[in-house]
Amino acid sequence: MATSGDLPIIETAIQGWRDAASARERMPNLFWITLAILIALGILHALIGGYFSLVVSIILSLAQALALTPLAIAVHRYVLLGEARDAYDFAPGDPRFQKFFLFTVALEILGAIPQVIALLFLAIAPFLYSLVALVLSIVTTIIAVRTVMLFPSIAVDASGADWRNAMADAKGHSWRIFFVLVCVVLPASVLAVIVVALFSWSFLLSSVVLALIVPAITVFAVAAAAAAVSRLFAAYANQLGRPASLSTRSAV
Repeated sequence: MATSGDLPIIETAIQGWRDAASARERMPNLFWITLAILIALGILHALIGGYFSLVVSIILSLAQALALTPLAIAVHRYVLLGEARDAYDFAPGDPRFQKFFLFTVALEILGAIPQVIALLFLAIAPFLYSLVALVLSIVTTIIAVRTVMLFPSIAVDASGADWRNAMADAKGHSWRIFFVLVCVVLPASVLAVIVVALFSWSFLLSSVVLALIVPAITVFAVAAAAAAVSRLFAAYANQLGRPASLSTRSAV
């Protein structure tokens, strides 16, 4: 179990994908149910999105975050505790679930702030709009990276699961955390773009890709990211507090 020193960036990202594959083998029903929900949400968005585009997009984003919460929590617990419960544990009344989901929403709102504030400057000058959006995006990214280890701490009910402790534990490791996340998410993002582009010549095929393949990529990317962040938590969580039952699976 790694509790000190820096984790290797590429190896940690790769191990995140390996853990995601292992979690899918141990918890197939969880992954299939999550995928089915995302597909249903995508189809619903395609059917009604054109009528209330902005409102539907916001609701869909929240619904996706809600749908992915059981998966992310399960993967965190699988990597850190060795727990493999093959069930879609949708428990909005559970404090752990609520805290995890609310933090997810908080990060989504944080990510939207740069564009919202920058729009206020759009009427003044396009250059100012771009500059403000860039600066605020950098700031919000730093905050997100510094607090991301709060996710696994909530999932395993760590004693110090608080955003202040998450920021304290990430101090000195922020760039490493950022690049691990980039190395996990980038391949999935590139794959999604390539797949969509390959079938863009056909409306029918592109619709199938958007409805089926992109949600599948999303599910595995979220699982891989959760696994990678779990490893970062195992290595750096001093203020957050590691659970006594921390699994040896967390070792890279």
